[in-house]
Amino acid sequence: MKIDHNKIESLLIEIHKSNYYIMPLADDFQSNEEYKLYVNHIEIMIEELGLINNFESKKSTLYLTKFGRNVIVNYGGWIKYLEHEAKVQDRVELKAQYDLKISKYLAKTRFWPLIISIISLLLTIGNMLL
Repeated sequence: MKIDHNKIESLLIEIHKSNYYIMPLADDFQSNEEYKLYVNHIEIMIEELGLINNFESKKSTLYLTKFGRNVIVNYGGWIKYLEHEAKVQDRVELKAQYDLKISKYLAKTRFWPLIISIISLLLTIGNMLL
């Protein structure tokens, strides 16, 4: 099933606004499919994303994890967090490309510093003898 990031963000903000969030019952939804979709998003947020947890004693009561609170407070929401992560990933890929180019250049020119040092040493010795 495809994750609806807008739904995750709205649930995350709703949970953040309350001290503890009590999940609505199936009767509160218009259809059974809508309730299944809601429960599926909650399960994804708990198990896969780690944004929320539920109390051991009350399974229907949810609260934000440290990571979930960090997403809301520091990034302003789930979608902005995903945008930030995409930018970070782009930077990592760009850095890898630059590292590859530098490695290729260094592999081609690895003897140049040695040659330049030997020429400099010979010139220095030549100037000292004259």
